[in-house]
This record gives sequence, structure tokens and C-alpha cells, in this order.
Amino acid sequence: MRPMVVAEQFYPGSRERLQAEVESLIPEGEKASFYRGAIMPHAGYVYSGKTAGLVAARLQVPETVVVLATNHSGMGKDLSVLTEENYATPLGELPLAETLADTILKGGVFKADYSAHRNEHSLEVVLPFLQGRRDVFSLLPVVVARISPDELTRSAKELASAIQQVEGKNDRVLIVASTDMSHYVPEEVAQSLDRMAINHILSLDGPGLIKTVQENNITMCGVFPTALLLETAKLLESTEAELIHYTTSAEASGNTSQVVGYAGIVIP
Repeated sequence: MRPMVVAEQFYPGSRERLQAEVESLIPEGEKASFYRGAIMPHAGYVYSGKTAGLVAARLQVPETVVVLATNHSGMGKDLSVLTEENYATPLGELPLAETLADTILKGGVFKADYSAHRNEHSLEVVLPFLQGRRDVFSLLPVVVARISPDELTRSAKELASAIQQVEGKNDRVLIVASTDMSHYVPEEVAQSLDRMAINHILSLDGPGLIKTVQENNITMCGVFPTALLLETAKLLESTEAELIHYTTSAEASGNTSQVVGYAGIVIP
């Protein structure tokens, strides 16, 4: 079992306290639907929990979920799939989506690799919000590092194909990308830069997102998993995205001189 590495740092470490916090952050009364994709932040819940909760409130979480996470450590392969151990949070253990994992690994672009997952928080932090909508689901955990334009195209095709092979009429697959937006810049700068990136996300433009982030030095940590989600969603016939919420860490901290941006987005 892959152990928790940021419990009591980013979120409460006990089942009771975490469940209460997640329930407080997921508003009631929202109409939940199946979405092909979602983008959720992965900071401490005091900063990004509101945004993640607003996204979670919209989601009907299916039996199978793919989470495309940011690689902060630089460890592992470019597209690292956890295949050895189930994921655990204080809300319970999540089994691996073994058939989907086997299918995607046959293509050769995605690689089985544990080292990228060992200390990576960006995948772990979003899981309790998904568990808040469905207690148990099968998980395909993928940590995405820097990928080339060719790798983006190939990996999107392989992920879309694998999903199509395992997906049935009543067994859809949700894809979640885990990312924060601009890091440690003044709030007005973050808002301006993040709007540029969000515009590409809303257009489902993965290559354009990467180009804009690189050319404008936008410190969006999960640009590559987000781009992979966008390109995969298009192959699975998505045509649009919706911004649910945007904020910065200043909302919680009051410090507008050095902020991190958080965006919550869904893709029908």
C-alpha cells in the first residue's frame, strides 16, 4: 500500500477530522453530473480546499478515475504509472485500476514506475475530495513530468484508446489533472498570467497552454498533466471546459505580495 506522505501537513491525518473537513468544503445543493475531466489544485486545504471542493461538488465520480499528477521531485519516468501498490488516504484504501493500467502500459509510452509516486503529494491531496463523492473507486495513478510535443500526442492517443477499450455504457472513466497555477508572485501578476493559461484550458488547447506557460514564464507546476488531460478529452469527444472557481492563497493568508493561484475546471 502506498502510504500517505502529507497527512497532517496538507490535510488532517485522522479519518474523522479529514471527513469533516472535506464535507465542509464540498457545498451541498450543486447538481452533480458525469464529466470527462476535471482540474483540481493540490495545496494545503486551508488555501486550495475551497476550489477543490467546488469542483468535487459538481462531480459524479464513476467506478474508475485516472489522476494525472504533477511531478515535483523530478524522480521517475516522464509518464509514471503506479502498478505495485494501492493508494491510501485517511478515508480508506483505493484499489488500482488494473485492467486500465495493463492496457495503457502495452502502448509503451507510459511506464510502470514507483519512484515518481513515493513522495509526490499532488496526487494524494486530491483523492479525499473524490472519496467525498464516492467512498471507493478504482484508481489509475499517473505522475507526469516534462513531456515533448510528440510524447503529448502519443500519450493522449494511448490514454484515450485505453479508456475506450475498458469503458462501457455504464462504466465511464473520469480524468483528473492535479495542478496549481502561478507561484510566489504578486496577486495582480498571478491573476493576469493565470488568465492567459486558463484561456487555453477553456479552449482545450494543450500545446497552446504549454507554449504560453513557457513563453511567459508562468509557474504553473502541472502544465504537462493538464495538457495531457486536454488532448485526451478532445480525443474522447469533449469540446469545451468550464471554469468553476479561481482564487489565490491571499484569500486565506491576506498576503498579496507572494501568492499561489488555484483554478478549478470541469470538462464535459
